[in-house]
Amino acid sequence: MGFGVAGLILIWGTTFAAIRVGLETVPPFAGIALRFAIAAGVLFVGARVAGVDWRVGGNQWGLWTLNAVCHFVIPYGVVYWSEQWLPSGLVALLFSTNPLFVALLAHLLLPGERLGRLGWLGVVAGFAGVATIYSEDLSALGGEQAQRVAVVFLAAPLVAAIGDVLIKRYWSRVHAISLTAPSLALTAVTMTALSLAFEDPAAVELDAKAWAIILYLALFGTALAFTVYFRLLSRVRVTGLTLIAYPIPVVALVIGAVWLDEVITWRVAFGGALILAGIWAALRRR
Repeated sequence: MGFGVAGLILIWGTTFAAIRVGLETVPPFAGIALRFAIAAGVLFVGARVAGVDWRVGGNQWGLWTLNAVCHFVIPYGVVYWSEQWLPSGLVALLFSTNPLFVALLAHLLLPGERLGRLGWLGVVAGFAGVATIYSEDLSALGGEQAQRVAVVFLAAPLVAAIGDVLIKRYWSRVHAISLTAPSLALTAVTMTALSLAFEDPAAVELDAKAWAIILYLALFGTALAFTVYFRLLSRVRVTGLTLIAYPIPVVALVIGAVWLDEVITWRVAFGGALILAGIWAALRRR
């Protein structure tokens, strides 16, 4: 399990900067559509070769739609859209609030994962960190629209947390590929429709760098990463697994600063430290 968690941290820690670079030549919805279409195709082929039955039985379309909306359509739609204005490291840091939302929802829906006093203190500390970051003049980091974008952004980790807890409660026995591949395909179709409706096809410039970014995000950041993630989700506590959000923003902040020359202010750093401390306290086993 440790190797899988370490791999997720390294891969997802790099994807925020990769998304930012990819947006230079491919608009958000088109980029997501290409990324998830490729990832879905790879997983369907992999399922066939490995003999995996990707059908889940029962209300399978409901499960696939829920997973698509909660883990892909809304979170990634918001992340890609936000990175047009916000630095990639800041986006990763704000998305790391996901475990705080998971802790709150798990307290309500998963009897074995209740919050204790330290957990509640962690939730308070984590959101105090968010408030500290939002007290920053974000327009200085990402332009005039950055403040408004940052407010909308918190929908991404919240919706992803809803998906994590619901899947853990009701569908934890479903095979990871069976859960992931159809949801990715649904997301690719949805994002293609949104791209055709709201984006200019002429803005898509698929040069060698763009394809390299898309393939990295599709093969490693999506097909491999989410297969590992949902496999781990079926085996461990959901609040424990989401601890991977602890080091991911650190990786993303370093890569953003080194590779993209992004600025890390003292309020962002202090707020990020509060968020990470809050995650540790909220998810620490009593």
